[in-house]
Amino acid sequence: MTATATGNPPRGQVAPPGRALPWSGPGTAGTLFGQLETDLGVAISADQGVFSANAAAGAHAFTGLEAGIIVLARVMAVGCARGLARRLAEYQ
Repeated sequence: MTATATGNPPRGQVAPPGRALPWSGPGTAGTLFGQLETDLGVAISADQGVFSANAAAGAHAFTGLEAGIIVLARVMAVGCARGLARRLAEYQ
């Protein structure tokens, strides 16, 4: 009773009563994958919590940015208009 080359149990074979299947148990791919899946789930949950806390803290970091950009854009427009007015006055 052995596993196939792919690690899957042969079709129709079951372990005798009281004996484990040779492809199941500690140290096998299925057991290790299950542990990996559990560990990844725990890590993802922990990182989700950290991300949510940092996102909430950073949500107000750019509060005055919009108003500042509007003011600076208007100052730049006034400066451009003044500079153009000076150059046009030179040609009169």
